[in-house]
Amino acid sequence: NHCDKMFEAREMLISSTNLLKTATNRVKKKFISHPFSQQIINERWFGETANRLFYGKSVIALKYITSPIVMPLLFLKFLLIDVCKGVPFMESSFSNLLRMLFTPCLCFATDAFNFLGFLAVLIACLMEFG
Repeated sequence: NHCDKMFEAREMLISSTNLLKTATNRVKKKFISHPFSQQIINERWFGETANRLFYGKSVIALKYITSPIVMPLLFLKFLLIDVCKGVPFMESSFSNLLRMLFTPCLCFATDAFNFLGFLAVLIACLMEFG
């Protein structure tokens, strides 16, 4: 309760000492339940979808669905154009897509879809051969 603004809390919680991770490891529920801590946890789980309205989340869903097609194209763009222009990898559009795809929320969604697909194939095989 010593911080008045979110940026002050973010600076303190994600500093080199990483108070939020320490509090999580030691199960300090009162510290973790603070609204500023909850907002940072929410941003880490959902990535750039954390504070988006419906339109923003639907754009992110569209990026997620089209990523198998778009990702190789963005990688080629990075290799052929961005490298020649001197754009660092972490600032490229390919890197932005990778960061979005590897948020815990989308990783969980991917694992769930893979599991459901495997389950559907398994059930289809059992019905055909059983």
